[in-house]
Amino acid sequence: MQLKMRRLAFVQAQFVQLRMIPLTCYLLTLKKRLSSSHRRGFKKWFLLNKPLFGGLIETHVKQPKEKKFISNLLPGWSFVENYEFSVLGKIWVLWDPSVKVVVIGRSLQMITCELLLPDSPSWFVVSIVYASNEEGTRKELWNELVQLALSPVVVGRSWIVLGDFNQILNPESAINANIGRKIRAFRSCLLDSDLYDLVYKGSSYTWWNKCSSRPLAKKIDRILVNDHWNTLFPSAYANFGEPDFSDHSSCEVVLDPAVLKAKRPFRFFNYFLHNPDFLQLIRENWYSCNVSGSAMYRVSKKLKHLKLPICCFSRENYSDIEKRVSEAHAIVLHRQRITLTNPSVVHATLELEATRKWQILAKAEESFFCQKSSISWLYEGDNNTAYFHKMADMRRELFGAE
Repeated sequence: MQLKMRRLAFVQAQFVQLRMIPLTCYLLTLKKRLSSSHRRGFKKWFLLNKPLFGGLIETHVKQPKEKKFISNLLPGWSFVENYEFSVLGKIWVLWDPSVKVVVIGRSLQMITCELLLPDSPSWFVVSIVYASNEEGTRKELWNELVQLALSPVVVGRSWIVLGDFNQILNPESAINANIGRKIRAFRSCLLDSDLYDLVYKGSSYTWWNKCSSRPLAKKIDRILVNDHWNTLFPSAYANFGEPDFSDHSSCEVVLDPAVLKAKRPFRFFNYFLHNPDFLQLIRENWYSCNVSGSAMYRVSKKLKHLKLPICCFSRENYSDIEKRVSEAHAIVLHRQRITLTNPSVVHATLELEATRKWQILAKAEESFFCQKSSISWLYEGDNNTAYFHKMADMRRELFGAE
């Protein structure tokens, strides 16, 4: 999938942006009229990030001035708004001509579209949200999200919901907060909608009250996705940065796996021990490493010294283990056909040797997946994640638990 970089972004006056580089979402919020300085800041931001799709929120621009505003700021772009629900047009959705957009629905607090980005093989659903400050009105948005999640528009499809929800989700999302009915209502909405936070880096909070005597920070801007989104974009992650000219943190969602080149942690796999060459490799490198110091210091340095030869050994013998097992199995089948067609000592020997190599690799593959599944369970099991519940359901079906 050739997703060069796509950006999704907000500027509250919020711009949701899709750019040709992993889908990146910038969330920048202005709870005031767009002044000339804000427009200049937005223009600089726009030129820097080069988005393809976006949403502007709470601009305080009245009709019909929005057409002139957009044509001056984003010439050639198409847009849709929700002025029929608010005289201030709280949400604008805008896109570059290269993006295919189908507007699914509009309301006071949300606009939902289907999107097809350049070079992307699949459409996905984007909902841009600006939740009300009033609890009662926010509940209407929660109901909208649940209904949308159950509709044919979203069921079985990739869905991302981003914007200002004006509500924290956890006590940790605000200083000195407690779990109350508002948090419970928001949680219930996300649970019923099968939505959860996209993995993110950066700032823990996305907004603060600009009061030096009693500073209050909250995480009220979020990027939520469903399981199908993570299937389509498994490497996607969000990054919350600085607000810049806005009141809220900037945010980006990176989709392209090529951009994610995180350093992999060293892992020791148990199947190494079944290879007779491995112990010899360890022995040679252990005794060839001469280190001075205390006993524990020498042990730690020797262990660190072993990492490189072990990684090389793993790469040479077990890299792409599934492919190796498949190829070894194909060789076994080939040798079996030859032996049954023309039995001989040579063919029998070659078949048995091919079987031996295949069994070694198959055993290593089985050990690899067993160890990997244990690691995943230890990491995810206590976090009450979707992975935990899926594993629990699978085990319930397997063992017939009530």
